[in-house]
Amino acid sequence: MAVTAKQIADQLGISAAAVSLALNNRRGVSEKTRQLVLSTAEALGYDFSKIKFERQKSGTVALVAFNRRRIFTTPFFADMLAGVEGTLRHAGFSFSLVNYSPFENTQQQIADITEAQYDGVIILATEMLESDFMPFASLDCPLLLLDSCMSAGVDTVKIDNAASMMLAVQYLYSKYGSVPGLLTTTVTVGNFTERRFAYEHAIGQLSGSEKFGTIHELAAAPDEAYAGMLDIIDSGEPLAQNYVAVFDDIAIGAMKAFIERGYRVPDDVRIVGFDNNAGGTYVQPQLTTLNVPSQYMGSIAARRLVEIIDEAEHHPLKIELGTSLIKRRSA
Repeated sequence: MAVTAKQIADQLGISAAAVSLALNNRRGVSEKTRQLVLSTAEALGYDFSKIKFERQKSGTVALVAFNRRRIFTTPFFADMLAGVEGTLRHAGFSFSLVNYSPFENTQQQIADITEAQYDGVIILATEMLESDFMPFASLDCPLLLLDSCMSAGVDTVKIDNAASMMLAVQYLYSKYGSVPGLLTTTVTVGNFTERRFAYEHAIGQLSGSEKFGTIHELAAAPDEAYAGMLDIIDSGEPLAQNYVAVFDDIAIGAMKAFIERGYRVPDDVRIVGFDNNAGGTYVQPQLTTLNVPSQYMGSIAARRLVEIIDEAEHHPLKIELGTSLIKRRSA
């Protein structure tokens, strides 16, 4: 009769789960216990052929920054990376930051990641498109997407853009009684696209008859958003009394333009940003914004990847983090 893990566990006086971890070379048992289980299993004639031994663990996890526009130098992303690194180190993993550019040799970059034999890879996928993910599917290690979501069946940790936009729209509408407009951008980033769709849905949910919001498309940088908003104001295009922006830099640029053209903020126009970047506290009036807990978001991503590395059966999760409204003086 074939020897079972339970028989090994009974002989050693430990749990069957501990035996399974040891036999499968998984984290969760001490090296002393692992060696004891293996030697006992061998002495009892355990059939090791049914065990799919995993490759040797490196003890290192990579965070791959998929970098299309060099946006990851901001405090927002620095906090996110700090959350990833701190949690991984607490779990006993070392941490490696890998910059990945879609404009360089894709095959070589993937080969370099493969050769490093990381125990897992977190992809900072803020700027990643569906097609950009395809080369990563060949990696033979646990993967997790951070700050974006693909239909690739991999774990995801991201912002709940829909609930966040609903929060901002409902706040402005309930406080000021008019349908808020949207300050958005044509820059192709998944979060911005989701926030625009979420805004349009939120406007449709307002009580009363069908409603439409005013939408202005501005450049992403604050100075360019400022110039674009000046052009819109000067053109006589219809303006809203309240706005929510898809991220803080656009809100800051637009607010500067309104003030320069004689509008009083928040008396004449109100603006809510998104992300809670540090710059919003240095402008006057200070920017009301949706706070994204970026460091906590990174920590959750690292914690989930460690779970994936250790689990016997993988079921992908999509984790969405909510935001909170930081009320300052702009709305």
